[in-house]
Amino acid sequence: MITALVAESRAAGVIDRPVRVLNIMGHRAQESRERSNKPPFVHEPGRTCLCPDCHRARSQGCPPRGSVSNSRRHVDTWLPTQRVEHLENRVAVEEQRNAELAAFRVQAVSRLAAQYDEITRLRGALSSSSTVRGFVKPNEAAVVWPCNDGT
Repeated sequence: MITALVAESRAAGVIDRPVRVLNIMGHRAQESRERSNKPPFVHEPGRTCLCPDCHRARSQGCPPRGSVSNSRRHVDTWLPTQRVEHLENRVAVEEQRNAELAAFRVQAVSRLAAQYDEITRLRGALSSSSTVRGFVKPNEAAVVWPCNDGT
C-alpha cells in the first residue's frame, strides 16, 4: 500500500524529495503488553533513508535495520489510540479554559457598552450648554467657612 502511494505521488510530480507518508495504525494498547509499551509516534527507519537520524546512525556504524523508509519515501507511524486518555484530559482543560474566556468576553463587552453609554451621555451634556457649568478658577474660589459643630 505504501509503495502504491509513493508511486502515485511520483506520478503526480513529487520527484525532488522523498515522499512523506504517515502510517496511522489503530492498535489498542489494552490488547497486549507489547502494544501498550509502544510509543505513540515513531519514524520507520531504513538503510537508505535520507533523514538526519538514519544518516547519523549510518555514520556511527549502526545502520538502521528497517526497510520501510528509503531514499524515495520517509515513513512515520502514529498510534493514536495509545494516548487517548491524555488527549481527552487536554481537551477537557481547553474546554474549561474556553468557557472561562467566553464568560470574560461577555463581561468585557458589557463593560465596554456601559462605558460607551457614559461617554455618549457626557458628550450630550457637553453639547447642551445649559447643563454644563464652567469650572471656577483657583483665584476665584469661594470662601469655605469651617464647620461649627457646637463646641
